[in-house]
This record gives sequence, C-alpha cells and structure tokens, in this order.
Amino acid sequence: MSSSFVRLNICMISSFGSVASNVIKNQIFYIYSKKIFKGHCFPKAIILQAVYFKLRFSLSYRDLEELLSIRGVKVDHATIQRWVFKFTPLVEQQFRKRKKLVGKRWRLDAT
Repeated sequence: MSSSFVRLNICMISSFGSVASNVIKNQIFYIYSKKIFKGHCFPKAIILQAVYFKLRFSLSYRDLEELLSIRGVKVDHATIQRWVFKFTPLVEQQFRKRKKLVGKRWRLDAT
C-alpha cells in the first residue's frame, strides 16, 4: 500500500469533522469490528457517515453521492444503497440497545 493512498484515506476521514461525525464516533463507531467492514473499499468512518446521513436526514442516494463528492469521497449512489441495506439493521440494533427505558407512569394533560 503506497503512502499516498494512506494519506488520501486520512484526508477523506478528516474531512468528516462535523458534529454528526463526532456523534457517530462517540456512540456507534467503536462498536463495530473490522470483520464487518472487511472487503469494502472505503473506511468504516465514511460508510457509517453515509448510512447516518441517509437514516437521519432521509436524503436521496443521489443527494448523498453529491454530498460525499463535495467532501472529496467519490462513491456511486448504488454503493451507498448497498451500504444502507447492509448496515441499517446493525445501526438500528445498537441504537435500540442505547434507548432509554420509559417510566412506569404516564401523565396525561386533560386540556
């Protein structure tokens, strides 16, 4: 692996320094092992970022493709669709584990 390829991946990952990226890193980024992402051409930070944007903001796949291309990641919308289909159950499973329980009492306002 050439050093320019490593630098390119680091630049692509560092371009995701937004608040949403920090949320992903802090909450679900460390949960997934490398086995799940093995064989993919992109780092798991980019894959999870694309899946997060799709689930959180319900953007179209072509909008996600354009958003990622602005950030320097060249990926096809069909690839993003495959990522969403593959990784959505895993992300949803982790979010359900972290969901807070509802209390035993419910208060109803009579107005």
